[in-house]
Amino acid sequence: MLATHTTPDVAALRATALTEHYQKTMELVTHHWERRSRQFVTLVAVLAGAALVAFARPLIAPTLEALVLERFPRLDPATVGKLTPVAADLLLAFLVISVFYLTASLVNRTSVITTYYGYLEALEPEIRGALDYPRGHIVFTREGDFYRISGSGISKLIARCYKWVLGALLLFFFSARLVFDYTPDLWSLPALDRGAIIAYVAKTFLFVIDVAIVIPTIWLFVRFVTLKPLTAEQIDAKMKTQADRT
Repeated sequence: MLATHTTPDVAALRATALTEHYQKTMELVTHHWERRSRQFVTLVAVLAGAALVAFARPLIAPTLEALVLERFPRLDPATVGKLTPVAADLLLAFLVISVFYLTASLVNRTSVITTYYGYLEALEPEIRGALDYPRGHIVFTREGDFYRISGSGISKLIARCYKWVLGALLLFFFSARLVFDYTPDLWSLPALDRGAIIAYVAKTFLFVIDVAIVIPTIWLFVRFVTLKPLTAEQIDAKMKTQADRT
């Protein structure tokens, strides 16, 4: 004889699903938060390494040349002497591009975290309603009312410190790069000669890379500084717009 099962209470299932979803979303936010902290440290380390390489640039090419000739003594010293400065410039360009990539990744992950926190705050009233908690209870207010009352001040201070530190490092690094890599030959177009074109590219390569990277990096940093979760009114308006489209 088959056992009979009563139909589960839909309201209880809804409340359970909401609380489980809230917990899983919070775990996802924690994961992104940990990854962002590591990315910030990595970005600062790469900035320090790039600055070190930049200031030690006159020493890098001779060091590379000595290492290559020691490892491969049959190579022509004159050829190696021409290639090692190019290798040093490529190393510095790679570090500059890495700074941009890490900045973009940091901003993207911060945007995800900000969005998820706004989502959790909007989800909490729905959970309290599903659990039938009256107004005035503290349960499921962690990312909303309780956070604004107890922890928003120190969190905002820490966030400002992050932004000021990162902004100062980026400003110092790119300002130094633009000053040191600038050459008056930038505005003197080369003759239509292969050797002249190669020499022109070698002289202006790093400055062009700096300009190409600093512009989007500034935009990303401004985006990082101004990131804010959507308000409840903005969320409602966007949800209504999305519903009208569908």
